[in-house]
Amino acid sequence: MLDYNAGTRVSPVPESRPVFGFLNQSMASEVVHTISAAVDQLLRDPGYYACLVLVHYDVTHLASQGSAVLATYRWPHLSVGQELSEALLQEQPSRYPTAASKWLTDRVSSLSPGPVQVTAIDLLFGPALDLDPLILFRQASRTTRLVILWPGTYLNGVLSYAVPEHGHYRTWPKPDIQITTLQ
Repeated sequence: MLDYNAGTRVSPVPESRPVFGFLNQSMASEVVHTISAAVDQLLRDPGYYACLVLVHYDVTHLASQGSAVLATYRWPHLSVGQELSEALLQEQPSRYPTAASKWLTDRVSSLSPGPVQVTAIDLLFGPALDLDPLILFRQASRTTRLVILWPGTYLNGVLSYAVPEHGHYRTWPKPDIQITTLQ
């Protein structure tokens, strides 16, 4: 496992201990193996957008695999939903889009150089914010490496948020970022 600063491996969680109650060490190792090449690429030569999106359609599965990644790499963690909702309590609804965009940029920059594991991104897709979360993440990743847990799919070069039946379902053809679909 790579330490995000030094490029050295860190000790994983003990074999018998579940990772956040979802995965045992063996399962966590499989997750890390699946994403290791993508993480290595992000750390070595991230490209213009230093952003890795880890995609899975099942939110519970995504969270458990994200827990394994977090336990392995020990990156800083940003839970967007919780922190952003607290920040927006101070704002008038008409200012939500601007305030949310500024908050994300400032918060991610405060964790530079990263990588930062970003979770609970659902709030960014709400109609009240009127945002394009993918554009926000790409912009933020120019200063801080991001690993984003994205509930959705990536098929035939099209990234989707949620499932078609979901009210906030969106798609991005050719998203121009590094994407790994989790198993």
